[in-house]
Amino acid sequence: MSDERKEMLAQIRKALDESSDNLDPATLGLLRERRRRALAGEPARASGTGRFRQWCTAVLGGGDDGARTPAAYLLTSLAIVAVAGWFWLSRPAELADVSALGNLDLLTAAEDPEFYEQLDFYIWMEHEEQG
Repeated sequence: MSDERKEMLAQIRKALDESSDNLDPATLGLLRERRRRALAGEPARASGTGRFRQWCTAVLGGGDDGARTPAAYLLTSLAIVAVAGWFWLSRPAELADVSALGNLDLLTAAEDPEFYEQLDFYIWMEHEEQG
């Protein structure tokens, strides 16, 4: 290990030791209690997110054997039903304005576009022949 690295590690240790010496009594008591529990092999108390995580593990499984409980299947089924119901009961989206598609038949027709340019002439000729 280089001398610079050893010096840096020594400075870090010194700073950590100084900060641990300045801890308030409540924090020191909490740390001592948690250390005692860890050394005794007691499980840590869950708080906040830890409780939720423990509940999920207990209900949904995923323990040492990875087995799932029936509650996991029930919760999954309920989630699927809730999402499906939400889609089923939600209002359909507004339909797009299709008035612009009035000339769609002209765009997709097999006839030459010039035929439609002279359409009025062909209609006039047809009226002349009938009349």
